[in-house]
Formats: sequence, structure tokens, C-alpha cells
Amino acid sequence: MRPTERKVDVALLGGGPAGCATALALARHGLSVALVERSRYHDLRVGEILPPEVRFPLLSLGLWDQFIRDAHYPSPGIRCVWGKAGVQQNDSIFNPYGVGWHIDRRCFDAMLARTAEKAGAYLFTGASRTFCSERRTGDWEIWAARGGKQFIFHAKFLVDATGRVSMLARKRCARRIFYDRLVGGVVFFSTRAGNPLGNYTFLEAVEDGWWYSALLPNSRVVVAYMTDADLNARGSDRPIQHWQKQLNKTIHTKVLINSCALESGPFIFAANSSKLNTLLDRNWLAVGDAAAAFDPLSSRGVYKALESGIRAAQVIRDYFGGDGTALRDYAGEMEESFDHYLFMRNKYYALERRWPHSTFWRRRWLGPSLKRVKQLRESSPRENHKL
Repeated sequence: MRPTERKVDVALLGGGPAGCATALALARHGLSVALVERSRYHDLRVGEILPPEVRFPLLSLGLWDQFIRDAHYPSPGIRCVWGKAGVQQNDSIFNPYGVGWHIDRRCFDAMLARTAEKAGAYLFTGASRTFCSERRTGDWEIWAARGGKQFIFHAKFLVDATGRVSMLARKRCARRIFYDRLVGGVVFFSTRAGNPLGNYTFLEAVEDGWWYSALLPNSRVVVAYMTDADLNARGSDRPIQHWQKQLNKTIHTKVLINSCALESGPFIFAANSSKLNTLLDRNWLAVGDAAAAFDPLSSRGVYKALESGIRAAQVIRDYFGGDGTALRDYAGEMEESFDHYLFMRNKYYALERRWPHSTFWRRRWLGPSLKRVKQLRESSPRENHKL
């Protein structure tokens, strides 16, 4: 049986927020697009907390009204135990951009993909055995299977939106630079009305890491323990017991979820701060977590993914229009944005000094300063628009 073939201007590998935002914006720019996603948007997805600023990329994509209709939970602010034993509260009422949000990630990502498809992007879900190759002409061939059938997409430009895996970029000899070993152990609970969490995001620092919890749509609660991979490995053979043992060391989090019923988990996911040393080349680029991944403490992973997708679409449009500097400008902007993020991340972790002998916290106090980060970057080779 011959494979089904399709020609497009741009093919995107990965249908998360970054890939969908890029595909949607490109389709509205008039380019033909294929969005290749391995899932069918039924799988578990983490990253449930969005900052107030997310309204701007959603407005830019024309998605704000749909986002509101999807009944995600507005969050009035953050309560945290960080740097001192007492609970501190930061209300969104003082934020000029409004409230934050607790979302159903599967619903959110599926909405992005459907909207991209309605705008004209070809949405290919359930992809397996995906691989790509560059032809002598500089065009790409992307092979994917689904239901026993083979499909080939021919594209002039390729976008890596495969998350921290950065599948395409690594095959193009890029490497990831890791700034820490952070992982998260996420557990979902079901709850009843009147849960003491309210709609606030709750953070609690502990000796070997920190916790976040949030009330989600459909009466679900997400509770995540963030620590370093090597520190978490001690409980890898009995994950739920280890997770519960760590939960019992908290003061506030265990009380907040005392009336909740265990639903599923823990699910372990990478949460480190990392970026590619090579963000792009003449006929491909990386977006979202594939380009640069953020600590969940910032609550800006999805926001940054949407923002980078919108910008990448502008850059690709300019590239097709003959702008020879568009790709280089994109790399520089991403570089500066990540430097600023590292500075703010280090600053916030430095506020917690209650455990001077903790391996987890000492690693973050001794992390590179912004000046050192720039020195390391400037001393590395810069061919192929390296970061």
C-alpha cells in the first residue's frame, strides 16, 4: 500500500501549546501547515496553573473568549509558605492583568489543536513511528504511521515542538544545557464542595524541595512534590509510599488535602530549567519547551510556550518573505528572555534560607549568577545561531 502524501509550507512536530500556537498563527498568516501529534489529547498533561498575563497571547490568537467559555477556574492569587513559617498571601487584585487560572490541561490543549485545525492547519493526531529527513533540496520529509497506514509530509520548513525531548534538534546535533535536576511527583485527588484550598494556588517549601497544590475544574485537586531527581530516587521502588512520606513532612499541604480522595498518581515528570545550545538552523527552529524549559515555580511554562509560538510564526512568515535576519533575531530574543528568567528564578529561590544544610536548597543558592550565565554563553561556539 502506497503511503498518503501531503505537501505543506511548514510541518510541526508536537501539538502542545507551543506547536498549536505556531500552527494557528501560521495558518492565519496564509501558510499551509501540518501539525503532527503523537497523542489524541486523551493522555495526562501537567502544567495546570497559568499566570494572569496569559490573556495576552490568548487574545492575540483570538482564543480568549473560547478560553472563558471552557470554564477553567480563575485563581485570585497565591498563598505560600516560603522563606518563613507563616502563610503569606499575594492577591491577584493587585495585578494589572487580572487573575491567574487553574486549568484542565487536556481540555486546553485540545481546544488549541481544534482551533488550529479550523484555521486551516492539517491536524494529524495519533502519530507513531515518526521520523524526518532532509532532502538535498533543503526540503523535509516527515514520515508517520497511524492505524497501520504510512503518511509522508513534504515541508519547506520544520518546527520542533516536541517539548524537553527536542527530538528534531537533537538529531541535528543540538544538545540541551541543564541548570538543575528538578522533577515533580504529581498526584490527583477528587474533592467535594467547600474544599479549604479555595481557588488559590498553594506553595509550601520543605527541607528537600517544595510543594504546590491547586483546585482544578471538575472537582479535582493536583498536588505536586518538586525535588531533585537524585533526591527522589530513594523512593523510586515504592513511589506512592515515598510521596506520602514526604507529604507527611509538610505542615499545611497535608491538612489542605486531608478530606480529598486519591484519584491517580504519582506521575513523575521532568521539571528542570534547560535550553538548547542550538535553537535553529536555516530551515528549522524549536519552540516552547523544546527551545527552553522553565521551572514550574514560575507558572510560566504554558504562557511562554504560547508566546514563543506566536513569535516563531512571525519569524517563519518573515523568513518565507525573504528576511535574512528573522531567524537570528528570534534566537537572540529567546536568549535574552531565558537569561532574565534564570535571574528571577535564582532570586526567588534565594529567599528560602531555613535549611542551610539542605542539598536541594544549597544547589540553588550556589547556582550561577546572571553575569556568570552570560559569560558561559558568550564563551561557547556560536555557529548555527547557538544560544
